[in-house]
Amino acid sequence: MRVSNIKVETDLAKDLPQTLADPNQLQQVILNVIVNAEQAMTEAHGKGVLRVSTCRASAGIRISIEDDGPGIQPDHLKQIFDPFFTTKGVGKGTGLGLSICHGIIKEHGGSVEATSTPGVGTLFTIELPLVAGQQVAPKAKRAAPRPTAPATILVVDDEVSIRELMRDALETRGHTVDVAESGAEALKALAAKPYDLLVSDLKMPEMSGQELYARVQVEHPALAMRTLFTSGDTVSTETKAFLERVGRPYLLKPFLVADLVEEAERILAPAAAPAAETTSP
Repeated sequence: MRVSNIKVETDLAKDLPQTLADPNQLQQVILNVIVNAEQAMTEAHGKGVLRVSTCRASAGIRISIEDDGPGIQPDHLKQIFDPFFTTKGVGKGTGLGLSICHGIIKEHGGSVEATSTPGVGTLFTIELPLVAGQQVAPKAKRAAPRPTAPATILVVDDEVSIRELMRDALETRGHTVDVAESGAEALKALAAKPYDLLVSDLKMPEMSGQELYARVQVEHPALAMRTLFTSGDTVSTETKAFLERVGRPYLLKPFLVADLVEEAERILAPAAAPAAETTSP
């Protein structure tokens, strides 16, 4: 199978034992690793091979995701699961994706490790314990309120792995989700069609989430009342002052997919079906 000039090879064991885990969170982890690998291979040589395999491990289940991208330098490899660490240029990502993945797997009682050879590729290994009965590793979360109809949502984030994870999580709930990598791109999308919910990062290059929101307040006032912010900036007085002033809900990175879905559907529940442009604030 080949996707976006990336050849995908799979070796999935058919006799794996069952375990108790959150499927949405595990999907988030696997998708994040795959998106990062695809981006690295494409930027390095415009193509690549991605190998995904599963097998029985001594402690449970092992998932391996290997690419033939540029690899990771040894001094960077030790930090890739640290919040905010990134090898990408300014404005190309916060580095929160792998930190979120590490937290999810740890919450499940498992482990995630990476090995890499510069110029050869990178291997991510995820191991999950076998959990039976009521021994649920991740904390149970209350069910999110369900809107009366699927919604149309615009997600804005300059980091590809984060916005793709958010899109995937919201689409699994039946919503239609468009994504934009910048405030300027978001404004073009908003001019083209109405949306029920806007999910926007605050710290982005060229046009910040604050600047985007100011335009939305003027041009799409109903949607401004149904905006959810995300931010990895937890210490800036400017960010805190803005969030307090506008009074809109927000999620601090790193956050879990379940938190995103719950908060998005809480906002959508009262308005449900009508699109933002047809609803009064």
